[in-house]
Amino acid sequence: MANLSQMSELYLDCPELQHLSLEGNSLSALDLSNCTKLVMLNFSGNNISHMNLQCPDLDLLKCQSNNLTTLDVSACPKLTVLYCDENQLQELDLTNNKKIEYLRVPDNKLQNLDASNLSKLKEFYCNNNELTDLMLNSLELTWVECQNNDLQSLDLSNLPALYLLRCYENQFETIDVSNNPELRGFFCNPMESLKTIYMSEGQDQLLQAFEKPEAAEVVYK
Repeated sequence: MANLSQMSELYLDCPELQHLSLEGNSLSALDLSNCTKLVMLNFSGNNISHMNLQCPDLDLLKCQSNNLTTLDVSACPKLTVLYCDENQLQELDLTNNKKIEYLRVPDNKLQNLDASNLSKLKEFYCNNNELTDLMLNSLELTWVECQNNDLQSLDLSNLPALYLLRCYENQFETIDVSNNPELRGFFCNPMESLKTIYMSEGQDQLLQAFEKPEAAEVVYK
């Protein structure tokens, strides 16, 4: 459903509806309380500020480029893909969303995000927020972009499959990538606070391919 530029509110009573795309309209209010069988939902590029979804079968949710200050997906336990870039989110509770594999939350106002229960997470983007704390714990996680935040530390010890990490422009004093044998992309520059990078002996190729902050010392474990 597109070209709804004259419509600011939409109420749908479609209990059997499974797929819905409302991308690129001017909606400021969307009521889907009677659309409980939704599997895929895209309302990116609207003006919606609040959304409470009661869709137990929802697998994919795209809601980028809105004005969301709150997003409640606690009643969507089957969610595997969540894209909510470019909103105004200050918090996001994913406690009941343990099946998420792809998570994008860049360009919000998040100050903390607990993703430690997302054990199936494969790709995670949270750059350009206000995060001071971030918890990750997924054996399948390969891609992390957390640059341009206020993170004081980042624990990567439970991410053995990590392939790429962008973490520059944070507040780390140390970072330890010695437990990430698959790491091939490591971007930690610029970061003036970074003093020590812990690596394993077999990770020399990271320093050959990618630039580290000038003041940072490499310590092998």
